[in-house]
Amino acid sequence: IPLSILTALVVMQLTGISLNIMTLGGLAVAVGRVVDDAIGVLENIYRHRAMAAEAERAYREALALGPGNADAITAVTPFLWDRGAFDEAISICDTALEEDPNNLDLWRFRYYAGKRKETEGEIRALLDRLDHESKSRETVRRLIELYSSVGETNKAAPLIDQALSDFPNDADMLRFIINYYE
Repeated sequence: IPLSILTALVVMQLTGISLNIMTLGGLAVAVGRVVDDAIGVLENIYRHRAMAAEAERAYREALALGPGNADAITAVTPFLWDRGAFDEAISICDTALEEDPNNLDLWRFRYYAGKRKETEGEIRALLDRLDHESKSRETVRRLIELYSSVGETNKAAPLIDQALSDFPNDADMLRFIINYYE
């Protein structure tokens, strides 16, 4: 929105159009349209994320059309990881890397898939322990480290929030969280 307004003001300056009631009204309508479009986009994103099965199918179709499509691999990887299908994720990455061995994103996904496969047992055990001992500092800390090491920062964030609420006066935990964000 700020970029839209700035662009409009620059164009108005370059073309010699003055800022008056009519132009301000036009800018207000334009901002309203941009906001309305943004709301529509966000609603669509939310709706499509809710349709996980259809989304996974669509990503798989995109992978079938272009096996080296890093965007489709990025999108389908969370579905596979949540099901524990790490071998399938590795296989998809290997197939894509055969076509494009210089794609750093694909190598990164391949590395994270292998690393996630290695840490799956420990992550599950720690999650089970956390269910029984919700205020275990060591368990929360190790889970954050593991999720961070495999690139799943979206799963580390709720654990950090939990640590901040469970251990607000624990200096070691606060240092650990600060180091995590650095």
